[in-house]
Amino acid sequence: NAHATSTPIGDVIEAAAISSVFSDPDGAPPHVSSSKGAIGHTLGAAGAIEAIFTLLTLSQGVIPPTINLHSPVGDKDGWTAEGFDEPLARVRHVANEPLEEGVSIDAAMCNSFGFGGVNASLLFEKPPEGVLVKRKQAQ
Repeated sequence: NAHATSTPIGDVIEAAAISSVFSDPDGAPPHVSSSKGAIGHTLGAAGAIEAIFTLLTLSQGVIPPTINLHSPVGDKDGWTAEGFDEPLARVRHVANEPLEEGVSIDAAMCNSFGFGGVNASLLFEKPPEGVLVKRKQAQ
């Protein structure tokens, strides 16, 4: 779950950073989505909400789409992503499309960047088989 506040410079730099850390030159690019397109920027609650979206991604095995994403790089106010074409090509932005068949989600990360440089990234991993026990339904 990218921080993705629709700022042209910030979004491109975040995507390039994700690409530089998580892209496998021989494999499929990492999927990137953001919940802000669906719920807006909730300021102080954004980090907690994005962590919940990320945990649901792991538990449900579904990457939510980035609602209202038309292009991962917009030409806003004349700014372009020149110099970032290669890293941007190594991430897969999840728009309004289903996840490919056979893709499993074993780990997921959310980025939260606050005012004044208060930044955090949380990485969640699915527990090994047999570690989780399902709760019994209330009668």
